Amino acid sequence: MPDSVPSANVSASGSGPGLRSITRVAFLGGLGSYFEYFDFFNATLAAGLAWPLVFFSGLPPALGLALSIFSYALTFFTRPVGAFVFGHYGDRLGRKYVLFLTLLIMGIGSIAIAALPGSASIGASAPILLSVIRLVQGFGLGGEAGGASTWVLEVAAKSKHRGFWTSWVQAGSPAGLATAAIFASSLIADLGHPAYIAWTWRIPFVVGGVAAVIGGVLRYRLMESPLFQKIAKAHKVEKYPAAEVMVKQWKKMLLLLQLNYPEVIGTSVTVVPFAILYMTYGLHMNAVFASRATIYLGLGALTGTVIVGVLCDYVGRKIWFILAGLLGAVFAYPFYLVLQTRNEPLIILLMFGWGFIVYLENAVLPSLLTESYETKWRYSGSSLSMQLSIFISGAVIGFALPAVLASGHGVYANIWPTVAGITIVMCLASFIAALFVKDTTHVVVDDTQTESEAAGGVEGADE
Repeated sequence: MPDSVPSANVSASGSGPGLRSITRVAFLGGLGSYFEYFDFFNATLAAGLAWPLVFFSGLPPALGLALSIFSYALTFFTRPVGAFVFGHYGDRLGRKYVLFLTLLIMGIGSIAIAALPGSASIGASAPILLSVIRLVQGFGLGGEAGGASTWVLEVAAKSKHRGFWTSWVQAGSPAGLATAAIFASSLIADLGHPAYIAWTWRIPFVVGGVAAVIGGVLRYRLMESPLFQKIAKAHKVEKYPAAEVMVKQWKKMLLLLQLNYPEVIGTSVTVVPFAILYMTYGLHMNAVFASRATIYLGLGALTGTVIVGVLCDYVGRKIWFILAGLLGAVFAYPFYLVLQTRNEPLIILLMFGWGFIVYLENAVLPSLLTESYETKWRYSGSSLSMQLSIFISGAVIGFALPAVLASGHGVYANIWPTVAGITIVMCLASFIAALFVKDTTHVVVDDTQTESEAAGGVEGADE
């Protein structure tokens, strides 16, 4: 990585990066979360439908499914390591260079999974290599979301709508979820379930991997954070930023890491893979419909993200975390009661509504996390807050959910109350934490500027 960074693109008024620069950075900042959730859906669907037969053949079905989901969930466990390492270098050497590497690692890992032979060809090496690749992908993912949020926030630091701009980072996640669901369900519908298990599950991993690598290259060509440039030029870069923020800000981090449970658990436990498996095998509904129903989950999530992204600069950040936690806890149990009706239009409406409520916090997560930390350790602090949360969620997804699935011996109808209970507990934890979080809507994020600069606070002109 280079030791210095190029000067920022500024508007003609000198007030900061122009609207065009902010838009470009916001778009490419969101590309990481888009790929993350594109990969997430494809991996969870493949882990539920294809990987047990491709990589865990010869095992009892319930055990093969449990190990398959565990392999998928391994990315959650290396995320905090990636957050620490990439946060350290992101706060020392610059934001965009590190974010180039995170997308590169994620993309190459996705292509490697697509090319990996099954256990019928290479035996036990197949699940071992799958696990190693997922661990490496998790390492790359750990430096992605917090770093992208930091990059966008600092480029848009002088904007009155920084909550809106940073919401673009997380808007990529429901967009990635929806398009991945469309892609995968179309493969199953057009080529058949047996073909999906045999080979077509690999196609989305190739597409997503190539897109991620291209996105990384495009990121590399854009501007660096002006705020990072300031502290670098003033020689105020911390020597060990990730370690320091963990020591000096651990109480804040402990509170903030609980905020995105509704989104992660509400998606990765409640719906993908469990609701898909429950509809397909427990309720004996059409597998194509079960996978396509998640398109509406993504659309509902995207709708909530866009609406809150616009509103959060006017009504604040905190209220959305409170609502997501409370509503997620209230509706987790009724969610499965609606599924049991087997009424497809009603289930589509349910998926849209569930995506909407659990993603209410999605748009404001990047702004609140990054606004809560100083520039000198913002990449590290926001990344660790987010990825430690996902690590805890990963323990639920990687251990609790497989244990519940294995205990049911494939009888999904008997275990949905336990899955609903897991969702309720995690959403309530997020709700309680949100009550004590400081709203950061009006925080001055440019702690490197002079008093006269701070008085400006206007949107950069279009270039």
